[in-house]
Amino acid sequence: MEYKRSEGGRVVLVCKNLVSLKQFHKFTKIMDAAKLNASLEKIADQRMALAKINYDDARYDEIEEQLHALEDDFLEAYGKELESVLRQAHKQYCPDNDTLSPIAYIAQNYVKAKGKTGGYEIPTEGEFGLPIDLASGENGFLVLIPTPLRIDLITQNDRKTIWKA
Repeated sequence: MEYKRSEGGRVVLVCKNLVSLKQFHKFTKIMDAAKLNASLEKIADQRMALAKINYDDARYDEIEEQLHALEDDFLEAYGKELESVLRQAHKQYCPDNDTLSPIAYIAQNYVKAKGKTGGYEIPTEGEFGLPIDLASGENGFLVLIPTPLRIDLITQNDRKTIWKA
């Protein structure tokens, strides 16, 4: 981050590494990040439950139906605001890729972190989120992760948080 003086003489903060600070503040004013995180946790928990059972399990259809209902509620409550943040991430890291529905950025499976934090992480193998082609020519993934609520950029050799609430 760096500070610059605008034409009007005001000092403004320029954020180059994380998604636009202005966009972040706009996003957090519109919605409650804690509620968004709780909603994303429910989806992550349902996806983890679904990943543990086979298609022939009697509970599979019920869990999948509950997952779709959670995803629909999530999009209705936070879809527009998240799309705005995701659009900024795409502009900065993968401008040739289209911004999709926020559901596309949710991993198929998560791992609960051990310890006091109780957060979520992405497994080392599997479907991470949305596959992207970075401006640098590398392939990677953008993934929405709860607790702490963030968007991570994952490449073959690196993982970094590009936005957090």
